[in-house]
Amino acid sequence: QCWLTDMDGVLVREEHALPGAAEFLQRLIDRERPFLVLTNNSLFTPRDLAARLTRAGLSVPESAIWTSALATAAFLADQLPGGSA
Repeated sequence: QCWLTDMDGVLVREEHALPGAAEFLQRLIDRERPFLVLTNNSLFTPRDLAARLTRAGLSVPESAIWTSALATAAFLADQLPGGSA
């Protein structure tokens, strides 16, 4: 079981955590529930987004952030294993 949650508009709005976001993430961590924070923002890396979340007061590791760019790369790799551009 893994929780999936959107980032913008669910956990944060601009540079501010939304009410209840920190408590929700802490509850997942306390209960050792794996989770992914999803975003369709393809301009920034998980490292950039983790830093943004940290500035908003939310602790999310890079490994728990899945961007649309990562999803696209995974899809393309799956379509042509061993292929190259």
